[in-house]
Amino acid sequence: MEITNELFRAIEEKNEVLSLELLKTGKININETDKNGNTFLMLACKNNLDFVVLKLLEREDINVNKPCNDGMTPLSWTCWTNKSIIALKLLERNDIYVNRIDYLINDEYDRWNLMEIPLLWACLNRLWDVVLKLLKREDLIVDDTDDGETPLNIIIIYGLEEIALNILEKKEININNGKESPLILACKYNMVKLALKLIEKTNININQIDYRDGKTALNYAVENNMQSVILKIKEKIEINLY
Repeated sequence: MEITNELFRAIEEKNEVLSLELLKTGKININETDKNGNTFLMLACKNNLDFVVLKLLEREDINVNKPCNDGMTPLSWTCWTNKSIIALKLLERNDIYVNRIDYLINDEYDRWNLMEIPLLWACLNRLWDVVLKLLKREDLIVDDTDDGETPLNIIIIYGLEEIALNILEKKEININNGKESPLILACKYNMVKLALKLIEKTNININQIDYRDGKTALNYAVENNMQSVILKIKEKIEINLY
């Protein structure tokens, strides 16, 4: 117990050398938690002790998914705090859970909740290498929202058409989700391939309106002279009339 407390203290004080030395003893319950529910792994992630994190991940018996009291896991924390190298290392684990819903509550000044999956954190922080790694997971949920923004919408806004196409090819997704539909965004940002792929979907809402200026996908396609997209949208509208 004394070694356990000493290790928690060393990590909390960001003493990387002592933390690594204590881990060598092999006399520690690797999944022990402190008063805040932090495992050694979670606490090392929070204190940016990357070498300690990597050392801990060598242990096969480590629980990489255990959340702390605020509900965050090591993966969600690293995606939230722009630690892409550690996030990628965590994603190498077969037992990592990628769809953790996080509840982060701060009562010191005000109360706020964050309920984003790691994919959404990675998109919001532009960790595209992490996004691509996550998209390889068959069990990944891609429809989470942050104030109406979905991972797909964020990817489109940042101009990453190929990643957006990757999501549509591999994942079941609500293509009408978010404040602005992916089709509206694809036409707004002149992404022809993506717009055509979206129009192929049988459940696409072709007449959805942009909440900002009241325009439809067709309006944006005309503005950007997207001739093939204009043709397909008009065909879709005619089909829906019958």
